[in-house]
Amino acid sequence: FFKQKTAYEIGVRLVGSEMCIRDRKSGEAAETPQEEKKPLRAVDLIHAATSRDFVAKDWPQRPELVGPWMRERSITTMFSEAGVGKTQLAMSLALSLASGVNLLAAFGWRIPPQPVDVLYVDGELPAADIVERLRLLYPWELPERLHILSDDAHEGLPSLATDEGRELIDRVLTETGSKVLILDNMSCLLTGLGDHNSAESWDMAQLWLIGLRRRGLAVLTLDLREWPHAGERDRRTVLDDSTTSRTRDVTLAAKAPLLP
Repeated sequence: FFKQKTAYEIGVRLVGSEMCIRDRKSGEAAETPQEEKKPLRAVDLIHAATSRDFVAKDWPQRPELVGPWMRERSITTMFSEAGVGKTQLAMSLALSLASGVNLLAAFGWRIPPQPVDVLYVDGELPAADIVERLRLLYPWELPERLHILSDDAHEGLPSLATDEGRELIDRVLTETGSKVLILDNMSCLLTGLGDHNSAESWDMAQLWLIGLRRRGLAVLTLDLREWPHAGERDRRTVLDDSTTSRTRDVTLAAKAPLLP
């Protein structure tokens, strides 16, 4: 009743079955989606340059603004005790740059004859005092290239420790076309995070300052420091290895008498 299979026929059938199993597995593999490639990130495009290529690149120049210590694309801090005259000096600097008239020749500092736009941000003085000081320092018609942003005139500016505060300065810099930014002073403008010398306060602000430098701006920040008493170590000085000094190109320490 059943036909006996020869060894050859059994072998053929086995081979056929194996082929079906192989084809089925191959089909299943084809249906399995392939692993997607990861999208290319901006950091993946960063590579080191050889010294020859680096030197040969046409990097943006840094013309001198206040010789010999301030250039374009720079961050400078000037600090002193209260009442020494750093605000008066900073205002004289702002007026000089905005007018092309060197009010600081007595210090041996050089000012380019071509005026530049300057944004002066004050977080300390009453508006009336700012007016009085400007008229005292510059008895002529005030230069249009000097732009004033006063905390008192606007009943408070948002802290530079916040996105809102930094975005405000960015917008005004763009509106005025300013090439120089003067922040007077950081103790008043960088508030809301406790000690403004702390790493937490500066971690957010210093990246913003570096971004301004990359955009070509020269930034001058003013700050208040107390000199240590004899035999004491001043833990608040910006001349130490603190977080607050990591972004600066130049640090100026002012001591009385600064101006007559």
